[in-house]
Amino acid sequence: MMTTKPYPQMTIEDFLLWVEEVQNKFKGEKHKFITSVLINDENNSDTDMLIDLVTRNKCNPDYINELLPMRQYFWDFRYSQHI
Repeated sequence: MMTTKPYPQMTIEDFLLWVEEVQNKFKGEKHKFITSVLINDENNSDTDMLIDLVTRNKCNPDYINELLPMRQYFWDFRYSQHI
């Protein structure tokens, strides 16, 4: 598994490779929906987002926990426009 780096130390290419690895690891998840939530929701805390995605939307908590630490990359259009 690719090593992540704190924002903004990953290159766009590294970030995209990481996203692809995580999505491949969690096949069958709602990738587009979850990515959209991560890009657009800057108001809720990680905890609130985790609870909402897991309880209301039935997403895999392990998948969400891998993505949440990288939220700043999803918020940055330079990175997220390529997903």
